[in-house]
Amino acid sequence: MKMPYDKNTQSHEPHAHPVRHADTHIPAPPSRRMVLSIGLLLLMAVALGLFPSWSRWVQQQNIAQTPDGAVRLGLVYQEKLVSLLVVTRVVDNSELLRIETTPDALYPQAVEHVLQDIRKINDQARTRQGEEFKPVQYETAMWNDDIRLQLQTRVIYRSEYQDQLAIPIQHSDRIIKKEEAVISKLLDSLKNYGPQQMALYRKEHSFLQP
Repeated sequence: MKMPYDKNTQSHEPHAHPVRHADTHIPAPPSRRMVLSIGLLLLMAVALGLFPSWSRWVQQQNIAQTPDGAVRLGLVYQEKLVSLLVVTRVVDNSELLRIETTPDALYPQAVEHVLQDIRKINDQARTRQGEEFKPVQYETAMWNDDIRLQLQTRVIYRSEYQDQLAIPIQHSDRIIKKEEAVISKLLDSLKNYGPQQMALYRKEHSFLQP
């Protein structure tokens, strides 16, 4: 028996789906900025590789100026700064004071040395004079002759080509009349000597200071 035909009934066929192709990415060519960055990195790598040799070459050219001319130091291993203060009598060149130390210690050591001498003088005078003893005071103590005051600072280099090369960076030599030879006044003039010499050394004579 035939089933009645239902004209409202339609065949249901699956809807066709459009075919979607997989995305295909084509790499873009490197940008100019990227190329420059890569080139810079390569240059830096080469420079770093050459730096030790270049740095050594520069240091080997270290030249120090001396009163007699230029001296090649090469690689500098050590620098030492030394100051010397010498006070002598003009009449016989006998030494009254000698201090050799670093520039920053010159003034305090000179003062301490003079104070020790004054204490010795006072101890001897107290024994001889008894109640009439009048102590010598540092503030008013004087050398009782014309004096010669010599002051010098030098740098001592130990380097590739020089074992112990001493080069003066400052020197003064003056005569002071006994009327002006007040010890405390003369030594006080050295208060700023240490910092001045350190600044001069760092600015013009050091191969190790940054």
